[in-house]
Amino acid sequence: MKRLFIITITLILAISNFAQDIEAPVNPEFVRWQQKQLNGEAACGDIPYYVAPYFQNEQNSTKDIQFDPVYDLRSEGYVTSVKDQAACGVCWTFATMGSIESFLLKSGEGVYDFSEQNMRTCHGFILGDNLTCSGGSPKKAFAYLSRIDGPIDETVLPYDADENATCTEYRASDFCFNQFKIFPSDMAVVKQAVLDYGAIYTNMYYDGVYYNSSDYTYYYDGAEDTDNAVLLCGWDDNKVTAGGTGAWIVRNSWDDDWGDNGYFYISYNDTKYLTSVAAFPGYKEVIPVDTIYMYNELGWISNTGYSAETGYGLVKFVTGGENEINGLGTYVNTEGATISFEVYDDKVDNTLSNLLTTLGPFTVDYPGYYSYEIPSPILLDDGEDFYVKVEYNTPGYNYPIPFEKFSDGYADPQIETGVCWISSTGASWFAYGNDVEGKERDLTIRAYAHDVNVSNIIENNGDDFKLYPQPAENLVILEFNNEQNRTIEIYDIRGRLVLTTESSSNMLELSLNELNSGCYFVKVLCKSNVNTKRLIIN
Repeated sequence: MKRLFIITITLILAISNFAQDIEAPVNPEFVRWQQKQLNGEAACGDIPYYVAPYFQNEQNSTKDIQFDPVYDLRSEGYVTSVKDQAACGVCWTFATMGSIESFLLKSGEGVYDFSEQNMRTCHGFILGDNLTCSGGSPKKAFAYLSRIDGPIDETVLPYDADENATCTEYRASDFCFNQFKIFPSDMAVVKQAVLDYGAIYTNMYYDGVYYNSSDYTYYYDGAEDTDNAVLLCGWDDNKVTAGGTGAWIVRNSWDDDWGDNGYFYISYNDTKYLTSVAAFPGYKEVIPVDTIYMYNELGWISNTGYSAETGYGLVKFVTGGENEINGLGTYVNTEGATISFEVYDDKVDNTLSNLLTTLGPFTVDYPGYYSYEIPSPILLDDGEDFYVKVEYNTPGYNYPIPFEKFSDGYADPQIETGVCWISSTGASWFAYGNDVEGKERDLTIRAYAHDVNVSNIIENNGDDFKLYPQPAENLVILEFNNEQNRTIEIYDIRGRLVLTTESSSNMLELSLNELNSGCYFVKVLCKSNVNTKRLIIN
């Protein structure tokens, strides 16, 4: 009997190890959109998610909160100016930029005006019949925002509404966004999100028949698929519409001569409003030494799993310089999911070895993308490989592992080979990649790093300076060739500005008493010139 028991256990483990993963069902709304796209029908504006986010209605922390009957971000000073998308179906870019501009205002970063033109031309997804006036979604927008391609300033690339406009690649000028949340349509959750994050991305079905131009209200009670992305900026419980009392305060992107100076009011009872609700409430300032290791340039398309709530992903990266790995991130598709990270130095067959760090577990509140700092960054040499393992646990949802893949008429990513694996147990790994038939997929795991060899970014522009002693202790001296106005900035290894000062002298002593031991970067800005050097503090 004991031998039979052992054989049975062994057989169960073998079946588990060689089970085939099952992809999540495609969202029916996306299927309808895709068919329109392939048929050449009008399919601009708002694109449904390829896989519907999973909500289990367990995030009830807002249920008992009493909200003010009226809340208007215009009165709070947390919205930027109304814009005009003109005859170009990229409402999704305006809803996105309006949301992150509002969030930055609310976060104390000041007023920004970002380029919708760069997002609509450089997102990287397949263009529809409307070319760079094709539609999008929050997931499509975040793919662009999260890979340091943008946002860039509107003055660098102004909007022109030309569907033949092509991509001019830039690097994000100030911020890289590293958090993305998709909310359920629950009224209390949505109101709390507006209070927490400012204006948020939403969508609707729009037909002028349902718009009342006399009081700027809108109410639709049908079942057509959504086609317009707009910016949710507050609410008014007392606003009367054709759908009853109570309305959302919404900003369109049809200029300020439409509606109530660009705004209108959508009934709480509208059947298609809030089908998609999202925000981008996480960012970091970027400097030239920042890099992200990832393969999923187009973000997150679908999910897979082994008919269980737990699954594992594993990705191999190779450093492109002497790096400190300082953060990790991944997408998730489930409310209340838990994720854990492990980083290893080596992998031989199914065996991972030389554990470098662990991170988590973390429980996320909503589907989206989440990133986390590594408390003690990992220093790796140029050309060194490392492996990031993620455990996903998604309560009530049997497709825990997110990935990127081809989707006809929507996404055509470059899929890598030999760098991605999945597992049902975290012990036996099965390959994904361009060389695995039927599994041409990239995982959505990312690692954040800084290049500590700043010689790769130093511009020797004639305003060189000496920096000594090295290593420094209590003070450091900067010696210049001449006297002129300069700004001196010191950044820590994570890219955070820790000290700044002005000087017009040819010699400057800086106290380092407030800085901890470690590696820093001293940046000197003089007119249009920038020079950067590494500083070691003992």
